[in-house]
Amino acid sequence: MNSRAWRFIFVAALCSLAAFSCKKKQQDETLPSLEGTLSFTIDRYLSTGEKVSLTPSGLTTPEGKTLVYTWKVAPKMSTGEVSKKDDGGYEYTFGDSLGVYTISCVASCTGYYSSSAYRYVTLIDPERSLSGINIEIGDQNFTDGDREFMAANIGGKWWTKANSYRDTEAGRSFYDYKILDPIFGRYYTWEEATAVDEGGKSRVCPDGWHLPTDKEWSESFAGFAETIAEGKDWEKVAGYLIAPDVAFTNERMWEYWPCMEVKARTGFSAVPVGYCNNLAGEWKGSYERAVFWTADSANDDFAYFREIIVDKGEVFIGRGDKKSLGASVRCVKD
Repeated sequence: MNSRAWRFIFVAALCSLAAFSCKKKQQDETLPSLEGTLSFTIDRYLSTGEKVSLTPSGLTTPEGKTLVYTWKVAPKMSTGEVSKKDDGGYEYTFGDSLGVYTISCVASCTGYYSSSAYRYVTLIDPERSLSGINIEIGDQNFTDGDREFMAANIGGKWWTKANSYRDTEAGRSFYDYKILDPIFGRYYTWEEATAVDEGGKSRVCPDGWHLPTDKEWSESFAGFAETIAEGKDWEKVAGYLIAPDVAFTNERMWEYWPCMEVKARTGFSAVPVGYCNNLAGEWKGSYERAVFWTADSANDDFAYFREIIVDKGEVFIGRGDKKSLGASVRCVKD
């Protein structure tokens, strides 16, 4: 190759290098970020058909600039919708489809990097959100005022099939969302679970029903295993008490474990909603445990409860603080 050709290649290489350096310089020039952190609030759980008003906050509009807010509700919307409000707000009405939705907001401004925020919302319906609670032969409907509830006959005693939420002034809702009371019930302390009105009637159980003692627990389930005894852990019995196929918004709640052998259904239909420290507002054990108060006091400070744990075959007897532990309540007919 002659010297002229080499000179041409050398010049071409210099030009390519210069072009690459110029492009890289452009790429390295970063845009400034918007000042602040974009945010908006929305409840974690909403009813189907509910209308929400969303308002963005947290960002400072650059001087002489305009912030544009784009909203999207997935999976319902394939593309975002630009807010037409001065404050960047957005209104949306959900349909009747249950499930988890992602709400996103993107703030954009010419000459700046965009900023985004996301929130997740679960749409629920008390009649449809909880599935897999089987209606067994012999189950019956009862009434408590204008409210109907289902009960199962277990060992000759009628037991409510769902956790109580009758006294809405006491106890706490799941993560303080009252909308979930008809689905998960409320978390009552033992003092609340055993409280009575001026007429001596239970506040948490329907008229003519009461919080069961551990003796009543043991008598009702005695026919299912020889290990069942008052004040003792019950071995290899948990599978009789759970609702194995229960699902919340189509998500299975009891994870399958071989030790949780389901041989027959009693109709009790325990759901793993966990427990709560009612004083601190701390929820634990959801999708892992079901905890139910008995009417039995252990001493001035503690009372007994029955507990089912997802990876155990036993129904345990335990003690909890009367004033702080929030547990579920099932009722037995007088």
